[in-house]
Amino acid sequence: AELVVRSIQGEIELLNAGTAISKSNTVFGPYKWGKLSYRTGVGFDVQLPDGLYPIDSSLTAQMEDGSLHGRQQTRSLAVEKDHLACSYPLGDYVEIETHLWWNGPWQLHLHRYKIGKKCRLLLGGQSLSAKEMEDLKEKSSFPNLSWSNSTHHVVLQSLQGFAKAGSRRTIVGKEPRTHIYAGNSVTLFLETDSLSGDGWLVALHAVARTSTPLGRWELAETQAGSWSLKNQKGELWTVRNPILPPI
Repeated sequence: AELVVRSIQGEIELLNAGTAISKSNTVFGPYKWGKLSYRTGVGFDVQLPDGLYPIDSSLTAQMEDGSLHGRQQTRSLAVEKDHLACSYPLGDYVEIETHLWWNGPWQLHLHRYKIGKKCRLLLGGQSLSAKEMEDLKEKSSFPNLSWSNSTHHVVLQSLQGFAKAGSRRTIVGKEPRTHIYAGNSVTLFLETDSLSGDGWLVALHAVARTSTPLGRWELAETQAGSWSLKNQKGELWTVRNPILPPI
């Protein structure tokens, strides 16, 4: 098994450690299997013919020539009740090992990279859509990003390795539609500086209905193999895995 299916307040999240479609099926683009997770009620972006790889719910590599490389083939490393891991290339020069842990609506991301040719890594959050552009709102103050539509809101938070944030919007009448639910859409993302060599990135991501508050988690303790996070209510979230580095 390469997929984890979990229920979050009546909605379903699919966490993807593998290739969620047959390799012989060439009708669908990699947006159908290349995202880190999928969520009911919000949809996702697809890739246009000759368009850039969609960045939502994905880690992508942007080379210095502007080309953008996403996940095409994946090797599953671990699928457990509260953790998954997988490895995949991003183009010809970037190797990624991704680890995800989850707690309620939250995902903790750890991405280890090995880069042979300079590029920037982008981590996109959940894409949200709306029929009316004014229903899409964003509040971005790096390292904490949030955005919403009339039904859901998203938080994306950098904990280690990212340098700045950005936003990609698609507006009816100005750009071709990319979201499966509506013509207007927005995705916020975290971005690194130009990188080469080995390293790792850490971030938090959450999606919830607008009626459910999303607070904020902070790293409280980071030792090799064991991290503890604390939220604004004082609740603790402890993650243990040999892959976790000290910060």
